[in-house]
Amino acid sequence: PTPRQAFLEFLKSQESEIKELVEARGLPERFIRGEVKKFVDYWTEPTANGKRQRWELQKTFDYRRRLATWLLKADEWSKDAPEKVIKF
Repeated sequence: PTPRQAFLEFLKSQESEIKELVEARGLPERFIRGEVKKFVDYWTEPTANGKRQRWELQKTFDYRRRLATWLLKADEWSKDAPEKVIKF
């Protein structure tokens, strides 16, 4: 699938992605759920004219890489982050 198709599929089925992240990364489910919600809220924000979303303005958008980076930086941004976020 194209990056666009992959992200749209992710938006429809976040539960399976969350479960996969919890199992693969060993991070608390509550933390993962909160960060995935923040990630989706940020990237699906409508543009000023309301015709597109933030992620659609990017030249490329590989949601898995962006989500991995988001989670790595979450310990800097979030008060709810576990002591150490496991490196990907």
